[in-house]
Amino acid sequence: MSHLLFYWTKENYQSDKREGLFNYTLNQNAPNMNAVNIGESVWAFTRRNDNVHVLAAQLVVIQKSNNTPGFKYGEYRVTGDESTSTYFDINAQTDVEPLIRKLVQANASVLGRSFQGYSGVRVISDTAHATLMAHVVH
Repeated sequence: MSHLLFYWTKENYQSDKREGLFNYTLNQNAPNMNAVNIGESVWAFTRRNDNVHVLAAQLVVIQKSNNTPGFKYGEYRVTGDESTSTYFDINAQTDVEPLIRKLVQANASVLGRSFQGYSGVRVISDTAHATLMAHVVH
């Protein structure tokens, strides 16, 4: 299995929310977006205004595709099943930074720096997926 962990930058998260773009898709230029299989999850985390890292979404993938060249959020897109995917209330979520640092190699002093460029999306294990499932505040 190939679940993913996706860093949704604070600025992009806020812009997408403001513009009503929570449409069960996530886009990135990282080729790892293609590593997820249909039925697996893409976990997205972001940073709140208080700079705490929290889970923002879990998309259960029903489609993978490529965006048109030059798309502002990158080449790769995943689409989640609206009936099984979830956008979380980020204000109800607890800090996931220590957990993420345990699940993936994220050694930068500022967590977001470990998720730049192609590292913006990381493949995670089934165990890491289960750990995230257990952590979620519904």
